[in-house]
Parts: sequence; C-alpha cells; structure tokens
Amino acid sequence: MTTSLNAAGRRMALQDRLAGLPVQDFLDNFVIYHAAPTIRGLKPSTLACPNRTDPGLAEAFPVTARRLSRHFGLSLLPLRNRSGGLMVFAYNRGLLSRVLAEPASRTLLRGAGFSDPGRLDSVLAELRGRFDGEAFPHEIGVLLGYPADDVARFIHDGGKGATITGDWRAYGDEVTARRAFERNRAARALAANLILSGSSLPEMAARLIHRQE
Repeated sequence: MTTSLNAAGRRMALQDRLAGLPVQDFLDNFVIYHAAPTIRGLKPSTLACPNRTDPGLAEAFPVTARRLSRHFGLSLLPLRNRSGGLMVFAYNRGLLSRVLAEPASRTLLRGAGFSDPGRLDSVLAELRGRFDGEAFPHEIGVLLGYPADDVARFIHDGGKGATITGDWRAYGDEVTARRAFERNRAARALAANLILSGSSLPEMAARLIHRQE
C-alpha cells in the first residue's frame, strides 16, 4: 500500500509512476503534486518545474490549465526557464491577492522594479517577462508565500546565514518556518499517495480541497 511507504520510497515510487504516464497525465499529476500546499490553502502559489523535456508539454499545458481550474480552483501561468523549458506557476487568485495587499510584499516588489505591485494581473505580466531574462527573479519568493523579510535577506545575502532551510531559506523564527515546511510536506505526501493509488482528478480534489485525511 502507498501509505506504508516512507518519504524516500514514496518519492521514488512517484517518480516511476509519473515517468510512465502519457504527457498529458504526467503534466496534470506533476503540477497537482507540487501545488498540493496551494490547493490546500497553505500557500498562495507554487512554481512547478517539470523534469521531463517532452515537446508535447507545451501542447498539454492548456488542457492541464482547464482541468486544474475546474477541479482545484487553480490558475496556471506558463513560464520559461533559461533553456526554454516549461515551468508552471500555479496560484490561487484570492490568496495571492491577499499577499499583494500586504505592505511588506508591495515594498519588496516595488523595490525590485514592479510598476504596480498591488495589482495581481500587472504583477503576473511582469513576472512572466522577467523569466525571459538571464537572471532568476528571486523576488518571486513573496508570491510563493515566503516571508518578505526572508526573501529580502536571501536576495541581499545570497542565501547565507539562514536559520533553517526547507521550502525556502528562513532567517527569522525557526519554529514557525519548520511548521510551515512540515505542513507543506504533508500536503505533498497526501497528493503523492493519491497519484500512486490511481485516483481521478475529482477524487484528488475531494481529498485535497476538503482537507480530509
């Protein structure tokens, strides 16, 4: 049974499962796994970077976007890495809008050159353009739900001096960060078990969205 696997065994089993799927099912399930914390309302967005260089990913993206919007309430934005590969920014519009309403988030984004850091559609359009450049836009961290202070310290210090490292490099309250890491890890573990058990998209949505264990 998938629930009996330890974390390492689950990751390996999930990799094997995803690798054997047709490109459309692969992209659907890959994004669901990585975006599980966002689906469960734990963070406003997720950046998923498919580890598969299949030219069919770009064609599969619109279908994945429609399916995940319908079943999970997610919005998807296609981005490009330096080599031209697909990355998927999966977000909850309501949660992300709340992040942009926070003064610390707007201050950091404005300092990074965003013209209208309080308006979601403007931020997303500028974010997409930044992924066409050479440098990775580390300010995306605030959009991913990381504390603005931690994102600013990472940009300034290059990741040095963090008190704990998990989903992000945290410089402040280690206990709070550790709890967030554990909640996100549990959400992904649940998604992995659902994928490994062959659950349909509606079945996964019922378990993930309604926070049933």
